[in-house]
This record gives sequence, C-alpha cells and structure tokens, in this order.
Amino acid sequence: MAPGIPSTFTGGDRSRESLVRRWVRAVETSDTTALRDLLITPEEFITFYYPASRFTRAPYRQSPRLLWFLMSSNSSQGAARVLQRHGGQPFGFRSFSCGTEEKVGTMQTWSDCRIQRRLDDGRDAEMRFFGGIIEREGMYKFLSYASDY
Repeated sequence: MAPGIPSTFTGGDRSRESLVRRWVRAVETSDTTALRDLLITPEEFITFYYPASRFTRAPYRQSPRLLWFLMSSNSSQGAARVLQRHGGQPFGFRSFSCGTEEKVGTMQTWSDCRIQRRLDDGRDAEMRFFGGIIEREGMYKFLSYASDY
C-alpha cells in the first residue's frame, strides 16, 4: 500500500450502537480528539467512499475536492455547534435511529440518523446531531457531523 493510502478504516467502532455511544461520551466530555477519531478521514473518503458513491456519476457528479469541502465544512460547523450547546454536560441519551440504509460499493451507509434524548425538564426530544454512518469490513464511522443546528 502506498504511503497515505489506507487499507482499512481506523478509529471507528465495531457497531453503530457503540459508535453512537462513543460520540455521546465524547460530547459529554468535550473530547474533540475522540470526535475526530470517529469521523471518516480525507484519505478514507477518497480511497473508499468517493469512488463507490453516486457522486462519480451523472446527475449527482461532483469533484471529490468539492464534495469533501462541502462535507467537511458542514461537519465542522455541526460539531462546533453541538459542543458549544452540549459539551461537557450530561447529554441524556436514550436511543438512536437511522432512516435510510444504502449500499455503496461493498460498504453500507445509514442516513437521517436521529438521537432521542431526555431533556433537563424531563421531556424527550429527537434531533439529528450528526450526518450519516458508514460501515466497511465491520468498522463503523461517521460520514459527517452535519446536524440540525
């Protein structure tokens, strides 16, 4: 394998459930390093995701640079807003669900993921706190941290 070209995903987790729970712990402890480790890297994006994605074909065709720029910009903004509003405090995690499942080459993706949480006033709420989840060879990572904020 050439330098800089990954052979597998690194830093994710072995299930969607444990990936999301690690995300919750990272938010509760304001752990930006952990959040970064759970997110697909630029190298993983260009090596694994982009070549198999619909963004290589019309009518969705986008250059990998533009697509990565859009994904990473929305991701950075989403993560910053979640940490600003919820970082360093109990999150009230109850469960999560994802709406759409899609095969992308040999990988699986889930989008429209939402977290159900208990608010301080005792009410339950549901919101999108991150973008999609991707699985490759039994390793799960987040595609982005784009959120409803």
